[in-house]
Amino acid sequence: MKLKQLLFSVLLGSAAFTNFGQDSTALSTQEVLDIHVTAPMGPELEVLSYTLETWVFIHPSVPAPTGQSTDELFFIESYTNSSNGGFALRRSTQGKIRAWVFGSAGQITMAGGSDIPQGMWVHVAATYDENEDSIKVFLNGVQDGSQFLASDALPYPASPVVKVGARGDDSDMNYAFMLDEVRIWNYAKTENEISSDMNNCLVGNETGLVLYYTFEDITGATVSDGTSYGNDGTIQNNDMTALNDGVFDCCNVDNSISASGATLTAGHAGGSYQWIDCNTFASISGATSQSYTATVDGDYAVIVDDGICVDTSACITVAGVGVEELNSFEFNIFPNPAYNELNISVSASLIGARIYSISGQLLLQTKENQIDIRSLEAGTYILLAETDKGILRQRFIKQ
Repeated sequence: MKLKQLLFSVLLGSAAFTNFGQDSTALSTQEVLDIHVTAPMGPELEVLSYTLETWVFIHPSVPAPTGQSTDELFFIESYTNSSNGGFALRRSTQGKIRAWVFGSAGQITMAGGSDIPQGMWVHVAATYDENEDSIKVFLNGVQDGSQFLASDALPYPASPVVKVGARGDDSDMNYAFMLDEVRIWNYAKTENEISSDMNNCLVGNETGLVLYYTFEDITGATVSDGTSYGNDGTIQNNDMTALNDGVFDCCNVDNSISASGATLTAGHAGGSYQWIDCNTFASISGATSQSYTATVDGDYAVIVDDGICVDTSACITVAGVGVEELNSFEFNIFPNPAYNELNISVSASLIGARIYSISGQLLLQTKENQIDIRSLEAGTYILLAETDKGILRQRFIKQ
């Protein structure tokens, strides 16, 4: 289970938890509550060239744009008025991507040519290149429009904050949308750079990345900035919280398990652990360490929590717990190593035999003393032989 801690959303309607058809739950609240995120305008955000990008989900119930100011949706913005400097990325009154540059040249804006789809996740981006005086917009990684300016806009932001989900010069919000993977860069990225990175999680130390909100690390009303600049955002008027699946997951939890006999070890070091019985999905009392030694045969998994994300491993089978390995004169298998056949010699009556992988997966079972093992790949295996005197175990090598 991989869940965003809070996927930022601005929705109309009565307060409720609403399912958006993505096996997730999104926060639904009234627009008048003015829920949005603000971030301090650190010096690294005072950019002359920029790239603004985010994933957006506009709810299908939002009316089709008709050219009214209420049709605008505000994604990433920072400005106080048209001449004091700043930038904006929003949905236009016609339902297109629109980028704004505010500065010495006044208010400069351009819109893309394609409608932003509703009812699905889409990626929107805008760039301003101070060197070539150009504005470009991108939809799902493809350039959707551009405009070259007659003079340098000098979009040095004068606003003390960056707003995510609200208009830059006030707190207006219109209709329903969700945002994920909000990123601001201090240079104009190319189409190839945008399309290459938009589906990937970032580390946070990428060259030129000056603000990064994954919405996976939230404490109270604070949204952590994934960069080293520490421009953490604050959820304004955050009276409700919810767990939501985002457009994609950026967890770094290693959910692998290694096995040594009946002892299982989680691949992720650090964090907290809870081992579970896969047959009942019940937590195993006291099994909260990185390693767990099974006391009975069964299928087991571990839930790992690194403090940000929670992930569950695949189930792994443990077989032969408490089985006695008898001396060779009581129980023997040959040849060992074996090629095509494996023979069982035991002084007791053989009831049945099973062959497991080292990880505990059942591969073969028979009631015969002679076992055809040609289907097995080269490696080490465990043979369990059930007799009228008990269950016997021995390892063998297939060549």
